[in-house]
Amino acid sequence: TIVASSGPKRVCISTASNFQYDMKNDKEDLLTIEEIENAPTLELIVTESQVITKDFKFTISPGGYKPYVKPNLRGVIKVGSPYNQTNATNESMDRVAADIILEDKTVGKLNTLIKYDKKSMRYYVKDMGDGSGTYIQVDQPLILSQTKIITFGDNHLQCQIVRDTSFQDLERPAPRLDLQFLAGPKKGEKLSVNSAEKIVKVGRMSDCRIRFDATASVSRYQCAFIFVNGDWILEDGLGTLRSKNGTFL
Repeated sequence: TIVASSGPKRVCISTASNFQYDMKNDKEDLLTIEEIENAPTLELIVTESQVITKDFKFTISPGGYKPYVKPNLRGVIKVGSPYNQTNATNESMDRVAADIILEDKTVGKLNTLIKYDKKSMRYYVKDMGDGSGTYIQVDQPLILSQTKIITFGDNHLQCQIVRDTSFQDLERPAPRLDLQFLAGPKKGEKLSVNSAEKIVKVGRMSDCRIRFDATASVSRYQCAFIFVNGDWILEDGLGTLRSKNGTFL
């Protein structure tokens, strides 16, 4: 488990569902040395691992994993392992040279890409579908605008926002929240919630709409879906109370 935090300058890291990166044409829109030097850095801190010492820090900039001999002008940092995975072709494997190499067989050879955007001065992260996946911990309320899969404990929960497009804008009803467990003790269970319900609590407490028994690896209030100002919002825990093991995207 690796968490991201700000370096010497303010920095944000976000998921990017529409993030595209073409390894064949990665020389477009190159950064200048000055842009790299003035950009915020990002620290990746190991919180749990069988192959890396806990609290080890990977300090990266748009130029690559520090210290580097020659900066990477593409603003792309690759995270992977030296082990081949079945999801990638031999041709693509030959072109991949990870900047951060994790000696772990559950990590794909090209597991994750981190891309720096010079306009927003943000780092974007994308899972490449090779290996055991890439997850971001929910540490602030998140507006759900598209299908997401959230993870907590042994559970994978798919969240989908359903909007009725047959109405005019002024008459369009509030979006519905459809939930389906893809893995875990509730695998296969589904729940559809309309905006009138306002809040859906997930956890072990008696007032949770989605309730787990006391033996589950889930917090008393694991997470909550809250309808606010026309949007469904996901938050970890409930209010100021955070979950013990975290909620991840």
